[in-house]
Amino acid sequence: MKNIKSLLTLEIKSSLLIVAINEVKGRSSLLGAALVMGLFPLLFPTLGKFLGLTSDYNDVGIIAYAIMLCCAVGFSLLVGSSILGTDLANRRMSFYFIRPLSSLTVWSGKMLGAFALIFGGSIITVLPSTIFFAQSTKQLLTFDYIFSFVAMSLFCLGLGLIAGIIFRSKSFLLGLDLALVPITIGLASIAFVRIVTAYRGAYFLQEIGFARNFDPIAAIITVIGLAMIIGSGIGLVVGRTDIKQVHRAASAGLWGLMLFVVLGGLGFSQWVVSASPKDIVSISRRYDSAGDKWLLVSGKAWGRGQYSPTFLLNPKTDDYIRIPEYSGITISEDGSRAIWIEEKGFLDKDYQLVKMNLKDATAKPVYTNFHFPYRNDWKLSNDGSQAVVLRQKLVTVFDLNEDKELTTVHIPSTSEWHWPLEVKFVNPGLIRLYYDDGQGKDMTPMQILDLDLKDKKISKVGKFDLPKNIYWAASQDGEKIIVNNTIYNGKTGEIITSLSDNKLNRNIQFINNGRFTLIDLDKGEANLKVFSKDNIEEQTISLGKTLGAYVIGQLSDDELVVNLSSQKGSDGYLWNIARVNLKTGELSVKAENLRPINNYQVDVPMYSQDNNRPKPLFRFSKGIVKLDLNTGQQEIVSKLDVNE
Repeated sequence: MKNIKSLLTLEIKSSLLIVAINEVKGRSSLLGAALVMGLFPLLFPTLGKFLGLTSDYNDVGIIAYAIMLCCAVGFSLLVGSSILGTDLANRRMSFYFIRPLSSLTVWSGKMLGAFALIFGGSIITVLPSTIFFAQSTKQLLTFDYIFSFVAMSLFCLGLGLIAGIIFRSKSFLLGLDLALVPITIGLASIAFVRIVTAYRGAYFLQEIGFARNFDPIAAIITVIGLAMIIGSGIGLVVGRTDIKQVHRAASAGLWGLMLFVVLGGLGFSQWVVSASPKDIVSISRRYDSAGDKWLLVSGKAWGRGQYSPTFLLNPKTDDYIRIPEYSGITISEDGSRAIWIEEKGFLDKDYQLVKMNLKDATAKPVYTNFHFPYRNDWKLSNDGSQAVVLRQKLVTVFDLNEDKELTTVHIPSTSEWHWPLEVKFVNPGLIRLYYDDGQGKDMTPMQILDLDLKDKKISKVGKFDLPKNIYWAASQDGEKIIVNNTIYNGKTGEIITSLSDNKLNRNIQFINNGRFTLIDLDKGEANLKVFSKDNIEEQTISLGKTLGAYVIGQLSDDELVVNLSSQKGSDGYLWNIARVNLKTGELSVKAENLRPINNYQVDVPMYSQDNNRPKPLFRFSKGIVKLDLNTGQQEIVSKLDVNE
């Protein structure tokens, strides 16, 4: 019995090879053409010099790949359209079945012959270049090049196979096939756009767990090509020598496979984008306190890889507003308003500014009349009343309370970086912008621009040099800048004075009434220094032993909130949150061993005197908590899993 099976297997293999060899012999002229095409790149350096073209030996590799790809596309279409369709139309397929051979063996042998012609011919086209210019053609052996080449070859072969059958069958089903093409493309496009948008563009396959250099377009082309190749196989197995029956079976097989893939893609894409806040399993970007009514939530969703949906969540009612990906949602410092940009249209893009009142727990997004032809950068004032929107070299200011444009002016800057490093809303009628005006060797030239909303003019008012890789801070009113230990006039850029401390002070924080603080950390001991509006050191307050210290908020003119890092846990530093009384110098710890939601950034407004200001957010084992800095009480606002 085993001997019989072995003989049958050997016979099948032998028959398959005979079919394949027969196909290669019948089209052997293609291999000769491939060799001639492969010789052309060798002549390129000489021809380039003769024609006066600037060329490089590396260009040989590029030309060799281009010729190989053209050869693969041409051979795939030519072989695919004739290897089944011609034999069926001319009734030569009966030759194989008389022997007798099974339909699957005939189809497999023909496919083997087709692959030998396509890939063999492609190898021949690059063989001369590889021998004589090995260094310049080694790029052809990378995964990206090989995968793109194989994907295009399979797609064109499948297209040739199906076209060769359906157009030669002269069946009424041809109309149905042609009608299903745009329908399938339309449905597939919907799924594709959803997935690509959700997974941040062309890297979506990487985001759901595939290799970094896995090209999604090539992957889709490969799947479609394989579906057409398999469809032709189904047609030949069912229809054998009857081309019309082969057409019917091939169409049924092809569109059945495509329907499965497309509907699966649509279902998967819908499932991905339908994630809700309850599906979030870990923080991927941020959680912010958006007033007392709403919580801004963004994190990885269960079963969706790196997809990170964003929501405005009402934690008391579980109502939520879905924020589009890449909307750039921004919340005003007082937590009263959020704005973001929504993209409309597919080919003709339209970007619309959306705002939302965060003081109202039942609020809905309000779509403004502010539209833009492309994506912009923007800045929101601390009270949420004004928005600065920059597009190329234009700056526009909107009044969000009145829903009107206040002014649009041209930015007098030569910098290619159109977005300022700092924007300060000095008062309702004046906005100050700090621009990087070019690249110096050791210094970055900074220019200071004032936008007067009353006169609707923007003008250069000052400049200063910023050492590279040095922390700098500007006061809220834009009247003062501190770079290292030097204090500048925030409008003119002129030096006012230098601090007596010679250390590099990077932790500088402006507080109310024109004052500022800095923290010295030396040998595990932290000291908080407070400077007056006149830049005079008023007091030094010991913060004790700590791994790190930051001023994270201000409760009143004379009370600050500081973070004192205690120890490093398994997923980051633990925080002790303390209040500092600037009058008495007292330090009172209000919470211990908390973990910050977003590094050391928390939402305690530095300038708001509103008692209804947002409370800072922290994460711990039970979820997300808001901390009352007056009492130290912790309120659980969400039980979402927030483990990093």
